[in-house]
Amino acid sequence: MEQPKSQIAHIIFLPYPSHGHVKPMLKLAELFSHAGGFQVTFLNTQNLHDSLLLSLDLPAFNRCHPQFEFLSMPEPPAPVDPVPAGVLSRLHGSVLSLATVIKPAVAELLVSIDRKKVPTCIIADGFMAASVVEVAEEFRIPFFALRTSSACCIWTYFHLENLIEAGDFPFQDKDMDKLVTCIPGLENVVRRRDLPGILRIERANDPTLEAFFNDQTSVLPKASGLILNTFEEIEANMPHILIFPFPAQGHIKPMLCLAELLCQAGLQVTFLNTRHNHRRLNKLQDFSTRFPTLHFESISDGLPEDHPRNLLHFMDLVNSIKTVTKSLFRDLLISLSHKSDVPPVSCIIADGIMSFAIDVAEKMQIKVIIFRTISACCLWSYLCVPKFIDQHDRPYSFGSKQLEDPNFQFFVKETQVVTRASAVILNTFDTLESPVLSQMSPFLPKIYTIGPLHALWKTRIGNSSQLSSSDSNLREANSACMTWLDLQPLKSVIYVSFGSYLVLKGEELLEFWHGLKSSDKPFLWVLRQDNNNTISKELGFTLGTMGNGFIIDWAPQEEVLAHKSVGGFLTHCGWNSSLESMVAGVPMICWPKLPDQLVNSKWMSEVWKIGIDMKDICDRTTVEKMVRALMEDGDQRQEIMRSVDRNSKLASESVSHGGSSFINLDMLIEEIKT
Repeated sequence: MEQPKSQIAHIIFLPYPSHGHVKPMLKLAELFSHAGGFQVTFLNTQNLHDSLLLSLDLPAFNRCHPQFEFLSMPEPPAPVDPVPAGVLSRLHGSVLSLATVIKPAVAELLVSIDRKKVPTCIIADGFMAASVVEVAEEFRIPFFALRTSSACCIWTYFHLENLIEAGDFPFQDKDMDKLVTCIPGLENVVRRRDLPGILRIERANDPTLEAFFNDQTSVLPKASGLILNTFEEIEANMPHILIFPFPAQGHIKPMLCLAELLCQAGLQVTFLNTRHNHRRLNKLQDFSTRFPTLHFESISDGLPEDHPRNLLHFMDLVNSIKTVTKSLFRDLLISLSHKSDVPPVSCIIADGIMSFAIDVAEKMQIKVIIFRTISACCLWSYLCVPKFIDQHDRPYSFGSKQLEDPNFQFFVKETQVVTRASAVILNTFDTLESPVLSQMSPFLPKIYTIGPLHALWKTRIGNSSQLSSSDSNLREANSACMTWLDLQPLKSVIYVSFGSYLVLKGEELLEFWHGLKSSDKPFLWVLRQDNNNTISKELGFTLGTMGNGFIIDWAPQEEVLAHKSVGGFLTHCGWNSSLESMVAGVPMICWPKLPDQLVNSKWMSEVWKIGIDMKDICDRTTVEKMVRALMEDGDQRQEIMRSVDRNSKLASESVSHGGSSFINLDMLIEEIKT
C-alpha cells in the first residue's frame, strides 16, 4: 500500500486473546503512545475488547494517550468437530480458529482506515504470525512478532528435529530427569521435564505438532523483527565458570586468585574445594562480600577427617579423589544446572593433576580448561618423559628410580591428558619462559600465560579490595614476625620456608638450625606445627626469638618478602614461592625436594641466575656457607642481584596495563565467554 508522505507513524497491535498475552502487548502499545509521534490501534476479539474497556478508567487513559484507539473484531467460531484432548491440540485449534477472523478483520481495517492514518507497521502476537504475515505482505506493511514467552522457551521450538534425532522426543513421561544436550546454548541445563508441555505427546509425526511448529518457526523469519519480553542479562547465556583445584595450598592459592580476577571481570564463578579444605578457608564471607558473583561449594575427598593429608600420604589422597570425588563432582555439576539463582556451568577450569574433571566435562559437553600450577619448564619436562623413557634415561620420581613407582606414574599420566583440554593456563609470564613456551606450543592447545597471578591480582584488584591475595591461605598467618622484621637492618634477614606440604626429617631440621645459627645472619624461619612437631620439640625449637633468629608457625609470605629487612630466601622452590620472591626482588637459596621443585631450582640458578642451587645437600656447613654467599655483599651476590632486578622488572611489566599477562587474561576471558 502506498504511504502518504506527511503522516505520523501508525502501529496496529494485535494480541493473542489471553490475559498473559494481552498484558505485555498493551504495555508495549502504551510505551509507543507515551513516546509521542505514534498513532496506536489496539485490535482485540470482541469479548476481550469489552472486558478490557470495563477494566480501564477510559477518561484517564485517553488523557494520557490521546492517539490511542481500541477496536474489536468478531469472536472466532467454535470448532465444528470436538477438539482432541491435550495442550497442543487445544492451542493449535485456537490458533486455527483465530485465523478465520484475523485475516478478514485486519484486511478490512487496512482498506477502510483514513489515509492519514495508514499503518506504518503491525505488531502481532507470535502465535498469530502465520495469519498476519499474509495480510502484511499483501499490503506491503512491515510486520513485527511479539513473543510473550522466554527466549529459551522459543529457542526450543526451533530444535524439534534435533530433539527427535537425539531421542529426546517423544518421551512420554519416561526418564524425565535426563538432560537434553542437543539445543545449543541450553546444553546440560534443560531436562526432558523442562521442555514445553506441548511436546508431551505419543508420536513425533503428529500432524498437529508439525503444523504448529511450522507456524511458530518457519513464519517468524518472514517478520521484519522479533520482540521479546526479556532482557539480555538474564538470557544472554552468562558464562558460569567452575574452578576446581587440587586440594593443596600451592594449588588453591593461584586458582582462587584467578577466580577473583574472573569475578572482577563480571563473570559468575563457583570455586570448588574439598570439604576438608573448605572449612580451613578463614575469610569466605569476606570473599563473597567483595565478589558477589563468587560462590563456594565443597565435596568430600573421601578421606577421614583425621587423615594427615601430607606428602607422606600423597597417594592416599590421589586414590581417594579418583574413587570417591569423581562421581561427587559429576553430581554437583548436575545439581548446579538445576539451580534457579545461577546459570549452568559453561566452563570448567580444572587443576592439571585432576584429569578426571576432563572425563566428566567431556561426557557433559562442558568446555574444560586446564590450569597447571607449575612452571612452564617443569611442564615441558613432564611432557618429554615418554621421550626420556624411549632413550632409556630414567627420570627422578620423589627420590625413586623405579618407573613402576605410583607417584611417578601419576604425574606422567596426568600431564599427557592435558592435550584434551580446550586451553591451558600457566602462572608464568612470556619474557621469563619464552624459549620453553615456544617449544611446548605445537603440542598443546592454546596457552594462556597470566602470571605472576598474585602480582596481576594486585594490579587489577589490590587497590580496591580489603582482601589480599594471601587471604587464600589454609593456615592463619602470624603477623608477629613483622614487628620483629621492623627491628632488623636493611636487607639483613634470610627468610626460611619450605612451603605448606613438605615434611622435614629430624636430622634435616637440626642441620638447618646449626647452619643458620652459625651464619650469624638474622633469620626468620617458618616451622609448621605439623612438620615433625615432636622432633622439633625434642630439639628445643620454640616459637618466637631463638638466638639470632625468629621462628614462626606460618607467615604472611608476600608481606615478608616485600619487607625492607629481607635480603634472601631459603626456599623449597615451589612455584608460588619462586614467583613471589622473583616479584619482590629477593634472591634465593634453592633446596628442592619434589619433582617440579628440582626443575625450578636448576632454572633459578643456571638459566635465570637469581639463586643458588643447594639440591641434594643438607649439612650445616653448606647451609652456613650458602647463606653467607647469598647475604654478604660480594661478587656472587652482586651478579645474582643484577639478574634478580632484571627479572623483577620484567614480571612487573608483564602484569601492568598492556603487559603480556594483562592482555592474556583479557583473551582468556573472551575465550570463556565464547
